[in-house]
Amino acid sequence: MDIEKFTRQRKALGHSQVALSQGICIQSTLSKFENNGKVPSLAILGQLCRRLGLTIDDLNDDDVQAVRHVRASLDKIEEAMMAEHFP
Repeated sequence: MDIEKFTRQRKALGHSQVALSQGICIQSTLSKFENNGKVPSLAILGQLCRRLGLTIDDLNDDDVQAVRHVRASLDKIEEAMMAEHFP
């Protein structure tokens, strides 16, 4: 998970940890995420991301996204081969 991307977005929008966490969680939950990598519940993380204009998927590492892209391409190739009845 690209926590740095999350933190960069928060700072770019000028939000403090206190302001971002208001009404969602306590500031220490956000601090533990940004500084120690302790991921909060998906409900909390989703709300924090929405407030920053991000999705949880936006925080996926680039390597993970590259693997997903390759898998999707291979799936399409396999489907095309099957449709042509290749042995």
